[in-house]
Amino acid sequence: MLASIALSLAIAGGAVARAQGAPLDAGASTTGSGGDAAVGVPTDAAGADAGEPPVGPAPKRVGLAGSEPFVFSADSGERGVAQQLWSEVARRLGWPEVTDRFDNVSAGLEALEAGTIDVLVGPVSITAERAARVQFSQPFYVSHLGIAAKVIEATLWQRIRPLFSKGFFTAVGLLLLVLATVGLLFWLTERRAQPETFSKYPIRGVGTGIWLAVVTMTTVGYGDLAPKTVAGRVVAGSWMVISLISATSLVAGIASVLAITGGSSFTITRAAQLDGHKVATVAGSPAVAFAQGYDARVETFPTLAQAFEQLEDGAVDAVVYDQPQLRYYMKTHTVQHVVVSENGYKPQGYGFATRRGAAFAPTLSAAVLALREDGFTRRTLDAWIGPEPERAP
Repeated sequence: MLASIALSLAIAGGAVARAQGAPLDAGASTTGSGGDAAVGVPTDAAGADAGEPPVGPAPKRVGLAGSEPFVFSADSGERGVAQQLWSEVARRLGWPEVTDRFDNVSAGLEALEAGTIDVLVGPVSITAERAARVQFSQPFYVSHLGIAAKVIEATLWQRIRPLFSKGFFTAVGLLLLVLATVGLLFWLTERRAQPETFSKYPIRGVGTGIWLAVVTMTTVGYGDLAPKTVAGRVVAGSWMVISLISATSLVAGIASVLAITGGSSFTITRAAQLDGHKVATVAGSPAVAFAQGYDARVETFPTLAQAFEQLEDGAVDAVVYDQPQLRYYMKTHTVQHVVVSENGYKPQGYGFATRRGAAFAPTLSAAVLALREDGFTRRTLDAWIGPEPERAP
C-alpha cells in the first residue's frame, strides 16, 4: 500500500494536464481527449503519463452528482469543477471516467452505500452524518452555506414595528421603575425640609420627586427644585452618576432602533432573520438542518433551479444552499430582485466519496492533494468560480 501511494504521488507530481469544459482563457485553446474545448488552465506539452497503467487497486464504476458549476448535465457540453478534477485524477492514475449519473447527491450516496458504484464525484459536502456511512477523500474545496433572498422594500409599519416590540417596552418599563424609585427617595429625604414643595401626600410628593429625577437625568436643571438635606444631596449625586450611564444606554438603544428601522430594505441577509420564514433548499443538503436550526419553515426540492423558481414565484422567502452554487446560478440566470448575502455559514469541505474501507481510498486522497499542491485545483476553481473571497478569521 505504501508503494502504491508513493507511486501515485510521483505520477501526480508530473505535468499539469488538460481540464475539459471550463471557459477558455484568452489565447489558450487546446483539444481534450474527447474533442471538447479545454479550460484555460496551462497544460504541459509532454503529457507523458497519459497512458500509464492503473496504480494498485482501482474503482470500476464512478458516479457523478451535484449542481453547477461543479457538475453539468450530460447534454450541456460543459464539464464543471468536480468533473474536471476527476478527469485529471483518472488520467494520472489510469482510472475510469464517469460511468453513472445521478439526479442529486443523496441518490448518489445511496448508490454508493448499496455498492452500485465505487466512487461518487461531485460537490459532496463532508459531514459527520455522511462520514458515518461512506468514506471521503481529502477535500478539494471549502464551501460555505449562503442565503439568496428577494429584495423587500420596508413598509411604514415595518419601520415603526420595533418601537412596539417587547424589548422596547421592557426597557421603557425598567426606566420608569428606576425613576419612580429615585422619586420616592427624594420625597422621603426632602418632605420635612421642603413641605411646601414635597407634599405630605405620597402620590403628589413622589410625583415631584420623579420630576426632579427626570430633570436631573436630562441635565435640564430648571432650578425650580433642588435637594436641601444632606441625604437628599447624596441621592441626587448618586442619581447624577447613574443617570449618565443609563441615559447613554438609552440613547444608544434608540439609535440602534432608528438604524434598523431607517433602512430601505427588509431583505433576509443574516441567518437570524430566517426565523419563521419559508425557506427552500435542495433535498439532502446540510442546509436543511442549518435552516431548521434557525426555526425556518423548510421546503426541499430535487434541484437548486426548482428552489429558485419557488423564490421567484413568492412561494418562499429565501433559498439556503452552498454559496458558490447560489452565486453561479445568479450569474447564469436572469433572476429579478434577488441578492445573495455576503455572509457565509458552516464552512464545509467538498470531497469525493468512496465506499468505506475501499482499498484505493488512500491513493485517491493522495491524488487530490497532488492536484491542490501543483495548482491544478486552484486554476480550475478560478476559471469557474473566480478568486476565493476574503473572509474574516
